[in-house]
Amino acid sequence: MISHIQTNNNMPPGVQKNFKTFGVPLESLIEFEQDMVPAIVRQCIYVIDKFGLDQEGIYRKSANVLDVSKLKEEIDKDPANISMILPSKPHSDSDIYLVGSLLKTFFASLPDSVLPKALSSEIKVCLQIEDPTTRKNFMHGLIYNLPDAQYWTLRALVFHLKRVLAHEAQNRMNLRALCIIWGPTIAPANPDDANDVNFQIMAMEVLLEVSDQAFEPELEHHHHHH
Repeated sequence: MISHIQTNNNMPPGVQKNFKTFGVPLESLIEFEQDMVPAIVRQCIYVIDKFGLDQEGIYRKSANVLDVSKLKEEIDKDPANISMILPSKPHSDSDIYLVGSLLKTFFASLPDSVLPKALSSEIKVCLQIEDPTTRKNFMHGLIYNLPDAQYWTLRALVFHLKRVLAHEAQNRMNLRALCIIWGPTIAPANPDDANDVNFQIMAMEVLLEVSDQAFEPELEHHHHHH
């Protein structure tokens, strides 16, 4: 396994230049980088864990759209440019919001949501379950059956968002706020009503509630058992 900060040492020589990072199926990215979680996801999470957990409105405050698309283009040009995500030592607040926006952009650009569209009707069933424990167990089952790429990437994001929640007193980001922001980004739409954003918000809420039970704890990488 490569460490969390070295992003690029495992790229096959000569291939990386024209390999895109954004808008690529998660499986292809994982296969290309030979790691469980895409380098861009690991790097953004690393930076926000280090500098952004106490930042007010982290993930709610959006960065300048031009800055985000410029950085995205640089990384799509050459994956080695992921190293640009590490903010320079006297970093400004806007650097951190930029990294947060870039991470959201990565997930929003995936051809299929990280909770796959194929699961939308099962998620619908899940959200209609009244009993909270049964509802969580149902979501646990859906997570358990995710393909490896989705499982490990979602796990990295969800454990990170739980660290953001643990700093709510400083960053003013509560569960509801994070679900409003991240639900539509990572969950598929309601199969019967594409405009029902509440469906995605609720799916995100159940996902966060069940995460400790459904994902292997954050120690070393283990292989995900089906």
